[in-house]
Amino acid sequence: MNKKEREDAKRLEDPESLTLEIQVFTMTGDYDAAVEGSQDIAQKRVARGNKLPLDGLEKHRAQLEEWGFTVGEPLDHLFTEVELPEGWSFVPHDDHNMYCDIHDPQGRQCGTVFYNSAPWNQRAWFSLSA
Repeated sequence: MNKKEREDAKRLEDPESLTLEIQVFTMTGDYDAAVEGSQDIAQKRVARGNKLPLDGLEKHRAQLEEWGFTVGEPLDHLFTEVELPEGWSFVPHDDHNMYCDIHDPQGRQCGTVFYNSAPWNQRAWFSLSA
């Protein structure tokens, strides 16, 4: 098993990421609702503010560090650990569960994070707007 296969297996064994999806599908047979629920969980994880996608890091790292972000080690093939400066936050979109905005202490949107957690199309990126 290669590194990506091990990471995928670990992610699929994570009960937090699959519990809602399995419960909804088991109770209703509605696979679309199950996937939607799983994506909602993934959005909430991103909004915790302790990670950013690797895609975008090279382009925006200097700006992040100038703002006071601390970039840590990669967590997996999609995300790296990050510590937000005082007052910064990730705010989930109400209308689309694959997006969160990056807000500064004044509440201004300074960037966007995208994360599709579907196992068959998993990807993540971020961009900055300020």
